[in-house]
Amino acid sequence: MYYYLAKATWDPQYNPQLTQMSVEDYAKSKYIENNWLTRFLVSKPGGTLNHSDMLMAKKVIKFKCLVGLYDDIETSMARFHRYFGWNAKEAPATKSRIKQCTSEKITQGDKNILEHPTVRQNSVAWNAIVHQNRFDMELYEYAKKIYRIQGEQIFDVVGHEPPPRDGSKIMEEEDEQVAEVGGGGSKSMAEEYEDGGSTGSKSMTLTMEDAAEVEDNADDEQDTLRTMDGA
Repeated sequence: MYYYLAKATWDPQYNPQLTQMSVEDYAKSKYIENNWLTRFLVSKPGGTLNHSDMLMAKKVIKFKCLVGLYDDIETSMARFHRYFGWNAKEAPATKSRIKQCTSEKITQGDKNILEHPTVRQNSVAWNAIVHQNRFDMELYEYAKKIYRIQGEQIFDVVGHEPPPRDGSKIMEEEDEQVAEVGGGGSKSMAEEYEDGGSTGSKSMTLTMEDAAEVEDNADDEQDTLRTMDGA
């Protein structure tokens, strides 16, 4: 965000002050983002986040999102096309042009992301950014696991990405924690797909109603935690 917002004059959040800062200065300033993705998923733009908020965000990713990764953008786009039925009714020649155009855009990449140096791991700037985004860091690792699982269960991908050591056990423990937040009864994206919920007829994107429900559930969870603390 630092490199982008320092030069994105077209963006409402453009901040010319960032051009006078180093990455380290930015990481320690009031402008540093704080767990943006977690806040977005639980509809909590301000205030203090806690562990239950992060668990709720994990639940949203598992049950409401078809995950795509920028690091695997071409495969991610192919999954979106297949799941939502994009261009399914187009003529073969049109499909071919669309595929070629998509491939060209992916090859070009996003210059706002690619044209800047990376922050060295365990540097002062790195540690400051991680400190402000620890929930998002954990959420990203969880999203990568869901991405692998969706590849296997929805798109019949075998051996696309080897699971981490003891990955199954870790995933089971995380699923148990996620299942405890906000009640049960939801189906994962893979289960929705098996029940015929894809083909583009049913969008699984997060709506405002979904976000409001997530926020209510998160509030209920926090009330429960406060009651337990006071007991």
